This record gives sequence, structure tokens and C-alpha cells, in this order.
Amino acid sequence: MGGKLLFFGVFDVLESESFPLHFPSVLVVNRWCGGLGEHQERVRWVADSGDVVPVGRGLVFSTERESDGCVVATEFANLSLPEPGVYWVEVFLDGSLHRRTPVVVEAI
Repeated sequence: MGGKLLFFGVFDVLESESFPLHFPSVLVVNRWCGGLGEHQERVRWVADSGDVVPVGRGLVFSTERESDGCVVATEFANLSLPEPGVYWVEVFLDGSLHRRTPVVVEAI
């Protein structure tokens, strides 16, 4: 895919002539604010079938003031999407699902 950046809501469709579709490195970056104390973020990719493709390691971050913000980046090394379909990037905060964003993968 030529190192294409994926901005959810801007580039949310990936196209490939062959599968599995492989990326040497993918970063999922979130910015958190408005919560005091220590928190844990976990990100995973889930196929439309419900199969979890990869799960990122849980990252712990903390804020001391409500106005503090924290940028958390989860890297997925050697991400492989086995077939066309919809993949969901799920972001958990402190064990609860916070966001679920679709990424459509199409064969061309």
C-alpha cells in the first residue's frame, strides 16, 4: 500500500490486488483528555466474522489535571489482513469499549 496513512473518516477504504494484505507497521493514535489518574488503553483489529486479527499490548497512561491530554500510539508490526471485508478497529479504555471504527478492505 506504499506507506499510506490511514486517517479514520478520511481514508477508511483500503484496496489491494492480492491477499493477505500486509503492512510492515500500522499506528493507531488516540488523544485522551478530561480524565484524572491512571488509565489503560487497548486496541484490537476485528474481522467482520468476529475473529480478532491482532491485539495491541495494553498501554498505561496518566494525567494529573483534568486539562491534561495524553497522546497514546499503539503500533501493530506486520499487520496482515487475510481477506477482503470489513475490519473493525476497537479502542478500549479501562476495559470498556470506547470506539469501534470500520475499515473496508476491497479487492481490485
